[in-house]
Amino acid sequence: MIYPQTPAPLVDPLVIKGRFSYGRQVSFRKPHLTVDEQLDLLISRGLDVHDRDRALRLLRYVGYYRLAGYVYPFRIPLPEGRRFISSRAHARSNAIAAGISLSDVDALRLFDTDLRLMVLEALADIEIALGAVLANVIAEHDIYGHLDRGSIHGLWLRDPTHLHAPR
Repeated sequence: MIYPQTPAPLVDPLVIKGRFSYGRQVSFRKPHLTVDEQLDLLISRGLDVHDRDRALRLLRYVGYYRLAGYVYPFRIPLPEGRRFISSRAHARSNAIAAGISLSDVDALRLFDTDLRLMVLEALADIEIALGAVLANVIAEHDIYGHLDRGSIHGLWLRDPTHLHAPR
């Protein structure tokens, strides 16, 4: 179908702007920053950047807020009396500890990525092992048990010891 003009959006973005916090009105006070401005903000907070082009690439392809999560442990803690005043999560200042570089932040990001992949690999092994155990338990009782959704539930209720891991 060819439209004579561009169809109107289903929802006016201005109507829903700021309403994504469980029905409460949220005011957005932070202006949009370009990638260059995001990097300047991190530098102004104390992050050492030795290669601006690399830093800009990292911000462009990883994103400011994802990278900011890895900056958080390097931010200076607030004094006891100033913690958690504006929110329960507010325990650190915006200032980054001296000597912390973008390389330190990126190393933490890469470690997190490697850890996530190792956990996912282990979960895949667990999923395969669980599937094999369940298939054997179901087949012991009914070779067509995999076709009956109630098979697993019924076996579990009768004798949950079937699902113990082999030793």
